[in-house]
Amino acid sequence: MTDEAPSAGTLVLVAVAALLVVAPLSGVAAAALTGSGGVAAQPDDPDAPTDALAAATALQSGNETVVHRGENATVVRRGAFSIADETDRAYSSMEDEPVVANGQVYGVFTGNKLVGDEGEQRFFSALYALDAETLDAEWRVEFETAGLHGRPVVADGTAYVVMYEQNDGTGPDTYSLHAFDAESGDRLWNHELGSIPYDRRGEAWGTHDRYHPIYVVDGRVHTLTVDAGLQTLVALDPASGEVAWRQAGVAAGVGTDGERIYAGYRDGQEEFAAGGVVALEPATGETVWTRPNGDLYGQQRVSLVENGRVYVARPAPLDSDAVANVHALDAATGEAVWTETASGNSRIAITAVYPASETVVGETWSPIDETDEPKIQGFDDATGDTRWAVSSNRLGPTWTVYAGERNLYVHSAGGFSAYAGDTLHGPDTDGFFPQATWSQSYGDFDDVREIAEADDTLYELRTTTTRVAVSAFDASAGDRRYEFAVEGLRPYMTVANGTVYLETAGLIRAYEAVDPGAVPTAASGATADADPAGATDAPERVDGSTAADDSSTAPTLPGPLARRGPLGAPLAVFAGMALGIVTSGLLVGRRYRF
Repeated sequence: MTDEAPSAGTLVLVAVAALLVVAPLSGVAAAALTGSGGVAAQPDDPDAPTDALAAATALQSGNETVVHRGENATVVRRGAFSIADETDRAYSSMEDEPVVANGQVYGVFTGNKLVGDEGEQRFFSALYALDAETLDAEWRVEFETAGLHGRPVVADGTAYVVMYEQNDGTGPDTYSLHAFDAESGDRLWNHELGSIPYDRRGEAWGTHDRYHPIYVVDGRVHTLTVDAGLQTLVALDPASGEVAWRQAGVAAGVGTDGERIYAGYRDGQEEFAAGGVVALEPATGETVWTRPNGDLYGQQRVSLVENGRVYVARPAPLDSDAVANVHALDAATGEAVWTETASGNSRIAITAVYPASETVVGETWSPIDETDEPKIQGFDDATGDTRWAVSSNRLGPTWTVYAGERNLYVHSAGGFSAYAGDTLHGPDTDGFFPQATWSQSYGDFDDVREIAEADDTLYELRTTTTRVAVSAFDASAGDRRYEFAVEGLRPYMTVANGTVYLETAGLIRAYEAVDPGAVPTAASGATADADPAGATDAPERVDGSTAADDSSTAPTLPGPLARRGPLGAPLAVFAGMALGIVTSGLLVGRRYRF
């Protein structure tokens, strides 16, 4: 073809051909510029594209999903496990929060399962061990007609769990301690801990509160039998489950500092018979020391063992004018360091000890006297004197205390406050002293289900009747690091090794906060976090801002051109076609000079 002016038909054909080739390419380029699903912008650093590609490849290689992008952190869901998918919906829920140890996540799921030729429904439980990074199932063990009592404990390569076999009210419930190889799930042994009628379970559970005690110390597994009234502290050989020694008469909890086992004992079956505290050698059961109540009546409950001391609480009879007391005993000798009255209440439990401020924190309450308000009480750890006390009159009708390593947290219906442990001091006062280091309100959330402090970060599980969100705050200053929403009602939360594990309705998910620049935008895709069971994690922020406030996701063009809104997609296509037509015209005009 020459440079002479072409015919009109030739010009039309060339223009159409160029349009067909260039317009689609230009449309793709325009869509990439106007949307979030195209090629990520290339940074100035020549090494960055390679690193971004590697991060994107690593993120997309498994079931990881970006669920939140913020200036301070990007939250990635690293894995998910669905009990419904694993067992074809044989199990419907999980008992208590997951336990993370030995590079694994342990959880006990419960539900009904069809068995036999006629499809009879029976109650089952299953202990699962999952890989802590991927949440892939490594092994499971089933228990028929049995439920979890406490939570799994893992030590020295062995997983221990206490299960109780239900008898539907026709007979007593039977409790057993089971031991499994933590790597393979092979059953090593089980030891029966006793039985108790269903309507008397509270008498046994009252000795050790929510969790059945399991302590692995000095080559022995220590736990309590389950009986109405007095119980027995039993030490088992971890290899065989055989009994090494027993200590009868345990009435009020056990504890350990890793060197000795401490237990509250009672001389008779009566609740307020004479008693005291005994310290035992973990390997042999030999008595190191005993500390009788002296002229005080009633057992002393081992409440906390910390800072070289055994803190015990003596409740007062409900039908008397007596008051409860707190005692601090020297862990090495059993000598009394101090004794203090517990604000006139009949029940008390030691919550935390903060050595930097020499403060012991306790919670006191009365089961029957409504005029005796529940309190948080601070004791001087040197003298036992009450430094401060604050009651429900100041805290509100409902409140809960959580003791972190750095702070003491008090949360109620409206929000929570953090009190630095090294500042918990002050004069005798009826008000909380000192002032809170920082506070947070719940905003449009109703309550906090759980909080956990780890590695100078406070993790908080906020809830409403329909929504759940996880927030992370700087434990020192209270600054919010990130917040992301998840689906599922009233989940349990565990934090370990910088990972947040959430369990709800038979689904466990693992979340990790990473540097915002570590995961490129393209890696998250355009879809929400899809779970095996069909649940999704909401990718939007829930801290009052929107995705547009987040610099990593803010569009560079107006909404319609950014493919948002009802006209977004058509306008993006037309923009691409227009750019293609202009480009085609320029190319044809340059070649044929018209």
